[in-house]
Amino acid sequence: MARFDAHPLVRFPDFRRFFAARFVSALGDKFFTIALSWWAVNEAGPKGALHLGCLMALNLLPSVLLGPLAGTLADRFDRKKCMIVADAFRLLLASVMALLLLKGAMTLPAMYLLVFGIACFMPLFESSAEGSLVSLTDENGLSAAAAVNSSVVELS
Repeated sequence: MARFDAHPLVRFPDFRRFFAARFVSALGDKFFTIALSWWAVNEAGPKGALHLGCLMALNLLPSVLLGPLAGTLADRFDRKKCMIVADAFRLLLASVMALLLLKGAMTLPAMYLLVFGIACFMPLFESSAEGSLVSLTDENGLSAAAAVNSSVVELS
């Protein structure tokens, strides 16, 4: 039986804070997806389901296309700065989205562009976050930390 005090969330305070922040961020991403779905179905007219499918595809496409490049960038530059830059651009685009929605000026093409833009920074953030586990744990705790870290999305 494994000892509880050997768990990476117990042993590494920095990893614990990192995990908590990733959990909150992943939870926010889930709420974003729900809100996006709601908007597409309610505001896109009779073809709402088609537009919802397009928006979800635009939300996933950058991970497929930019994932390999983002991993290279995360390895080449400071991972913490990569995560901050990625989140800063996501915040900027989400703020533009919120402003357009509040003013009632959101159009479908603008939503497509903003969703795609926000999704373009996810691979950089995720690659940087995954690569950060080495600096947050030790060699003995790395595999357990990777397993715990992979559960963030499912827990959210």
